[in-house]
Amino acid sequence: MFNWAKSVQLCQTNQVVKVRNVEQLRDILIHVNSTGKHLKIMGTGMSFGGIGATDSSSDIMVDMSNFSGLIKLDGNLAKFGGSTVLQVVADTLVEHNLQIAACPGVLVAQTLAGALATGTHGQGLKNGGLYDIVYSMDVMFADGTLHTLSRDSPYYNGKDVFHAFQLHLGCLGVVVAVTLECEPLQIYRLDKSVTDFEDLKENYIKWNNENEHCKAWWFPNTNHVQVWKTNVASAKEVLQYKENGNKIYDLKKEPVAGGSTYGSVNDKPSVGDLKGSGFSSSLQELLSNMALDTSTDSKGKTKDLNEARFRTVQRFSKLDARVGNIYQIWCKGIPAPQINCELAVPLDRLPELLQTLRDFYESTDKSIHYPFILRTGGPSPSWLSPSYNQKVCYIGFLAYLNEKTFTVHEDQMEFVCRIEKVIADFGCWPHYGKFFTRSLYNFESMLPRFKEFAQLRQTVDPNNVFANQFIRDLLSI
Repeated sequence: MFNWAKSVQLCQTNQVVKVRNVEQLRDILIHVNSTGKHLKIMGTGMSFGGIGATDSSSDIMVDMSNFSGLIKLDGNLAKFGGSTVLQVVADTLVEHNLQIAACPGVLVAQTLAGALATGTHGQGLKNGGLYDIVYSMDVMFADGTLHTLSRDSPYYNGKDVFHAFQLHLGCLGVVVAVTLECEPLQIYRLDKSVTDFEDLKENYIKWNNENEHCKAWWFPNTNHVQVWKTNVASAKEVLQYKENGNKIYDLKKEPVAGGSTYGSVNDKPSVGDLKGSGFSSSLQELLSNMALDTSTDSKGKTKDLNEARFRTVQRFSKLDARVGNIYQIWCKGIPAPQINCELAVPLDRLPELLQTLRDFYESTDKSIHYPFILRTGGPSPSWLSPSYNQKVCYIGFLAYLNEKTFTVHEDQMEFVCRIEKVIADFGCWPHYGKFFTRSLYNFESMLPRFKEFAQLRQTVDPNNVFANQFIRDLLSI
């Protein structure tokens, strides 16, 4: 069994044990803890690296799919089984006219516990990510004891450790259930626009301060930038949404003075016709480079332009303003096999980093398969959050794999590593569920609570039941 990108073997099928209830889980943990074996929890395999992998054929992979679905709804608090898939979380909350109190990530295929383990986040300065809206967690430790940790009762052995469990790396215990903070379901308006690199560098922080959510894609070969901003929709737009059956819909673009259309950045004319803007050249160049590097025949040609990696770029071809709920607008990820790296830079250093990154990019003759992705995160109390007590901007970049052979062009892998080094030098933190080079990061000095987290892990799991090679490398065990 492999992860979705086929980059890591997670386990053999005969290592999987499907757990029926907490009693069986307790028995398994007691057995593993007393025999020196190791145990991991089966997720949906969305992480690129080995965070969810077993190390040997004697390890156990626990299938917790029976611990799924809504357990309890109490006002703005919703308790779900730890293995509930995020799509189910979203659908369930929408049925109750609710949404999570954070902007969701682009993918909703992960389990809830898995998304918390890796630090899944969306965009916006409201909080750090999904993990920050966890109100309580039911966690079974390696010795088989079940503990409930919450904002109201955050203590273990007399120490406040709740914020360590919110982003837990899958190494503190088995997450049986999670209670999330929710809020009334909002309908949003999404405005898209095209601008340039200098505008991005100067104003991206401002856009995030002025809008509920803001995400940008920088096309470095042409220095075009596409910007998406969402804010609460007007009463008229909400009424139209309801009349449309609560389905996302495109707003009709109404001309304004000068013949341009709405949805501009800093009141610049928005590009309604991408063919005349030069932006279409950015898309075509990316598609051409991608086709060459990930070709499916010996002549460097790709037969099927509908493959997932091409669709991720083609969706930038329209500047449609849209109205929908937060999931309909932002959960649009297309899980094409890829090597994806995402690093968090302190927000106040973003302009300097962008200029350095542009200078580097223009000094090479290489090209990436996808535009640089910019998303912000607000200050977080979670010990291992890249945005611990600070605002950050996540910068993502990737190389697509051939969807038939799951291989990456050698030059692309080298280029990804070179870009990572440029960004890492700015004191950045990597996303735990994506590709990163461990030697580039001094976690002990970058994260004030990192050492405490490692000590807590040793306390709750002294026999390293949940520690695989990824955890040992990360925490220097």
